[in-house]
Amino acid sequence: MGVRGEGTVTIKGVTPDEVFDFVLDPAQYTKADTKMIWVTKLGDTADGIVACEDGRFLNRFRCSGVTRYQYEQPRRIDVTLEHGMRAGLHAWFDSDYSDSDTRLPHA
Repeated sequence: MGVRGEGTVTIKGVTPDEVFDFVLDPAQYTKADTKMIWVTKLGDTADGIVACEDGRFLNRFRCSGVTRYQYEQPRRIDVTLEHGMRAGLHAWFDSDYSDSDTRLPHA
């Protein structure tokens, strides 16, 4: 299951902790985000990590960027571009849990 652009998905039987782990696991996340080829963690920060993201621009051209992941585990992940294509990139994941399902808005 994937979310493209801005959207919300409800994931049945999954906790926010499981969603958090999924988003930060390159082997899993690249299955959901088809423009991503791989994510390599470069280092830890006080509130998250810095990573190199390899992906496809306009679904045609390979490119890489350095991103900062700031998070409040397990509820929120903010992703901002530090260096690379698409200046001003800001993506985020928020998760809400109710009745054994997790609601995940993403932009």
